[in-house]
Formats: sequence, C-alpha cells, structure tokens
Amino acid sequence: MTNFHNDNERLAFGADVLVNGLDLVLDPTGLLSRCETVTQETMVWHFSQCDDEFGRRLAETLGLDHDVVKA
Repeated sequence: MTNFHNDNERLAFGADVLVNGLDLVLDPTGLLSRCETVTQETMVWHFSQCDDEFGRRLAETLGLDHDVVKA
C-alpha cells in the first residue's frame, strides 16, 4: 500500500475523464509540456502512484516511457 492508496480508490479514472469541464489528461499535459523533462517524469511518477493507467496515459501524451519513469 502506498501513501496514495486512498486517493487511488477515490480517483478511479475511466477512459475519458471530465471533471468540472476539465480533461484530466489533456489539461495536465498542456501544463507539463512546458516543463523540463525531469519535472514531467516526477509528476508522471506521482500521478502513477494514484492511478497507474492515468500515469501511463499522461506519460504517453508527454512522449515519456512510463515503465522507465516508474522504475
């Protein structure tokens, strides 16, 4: 169990997630695309702790290798 376990249960994402009109993959991607790679990787790692599939999708849209980021 990680520190993010409870968040993972609360934030079980579906395929396309909109919350209050925000796309939870595209919005963070747009913001993170401006950041240095190390920052992108760190944030993908954190998101992956909450929900692995969400982290994978975020990494993919940023052009990162999710398996390398999680290692």
